[in-house]
Amino acid sequence: MGMFALAVDGVVPGGLNDDEVMALNITSAVINAALSIVLAVATGNIAAASSAITAIKGIALAIEIGSTVTSSTADIGLNVTRKEQAELTKKSEDTKAEGLEIQAENSALEDVVDQALKLLMQASEAFNAMMDAVVSMMNDKGKSMEQTQFVG
Repeated sequence: MGMFALAVDGVVPGGLNDDEVMALNITSAVINAALSIVLAVATGNIAAASSAITAIKGIALAIEIGSTVTSSTADIGLNVTRKEQAELTKKSEDTKAEGLEIQAENSALEDVVDQALKLLMQASEAFNAMMDAVVSMMNDKGKSMEQTQFVG
């Protein structure tokens, strides 16, 4: 870490997240390298300036590699998300189809229950009609027996 490094022993001041800390550490490394170049040129130390330029090139390469890795990771994440979305869509369609099947079965059962109730009502009406006929016949028999005179 250079003289501008922010994270000390994993403690980050100001509540910065890991990406912000990494960006600030890279920035501080670039500033340190640039200051080294300026000091080296000012003092006439060309070898130190050359090594500082090499350090900046290394930092640029590291940033490029990090960007490529981040981009690849994002692509992988996007593909995983698309796969999960497709699976969830399929499950949703399957669940919807099952729901429609259950709805059709319920409708068929309701029809069967309605027919059974209709038959039960018809049977009840027929039984009531027979009972009315039996009561009427008994009343008629009673009236006829009432009018009959027994001679003895």
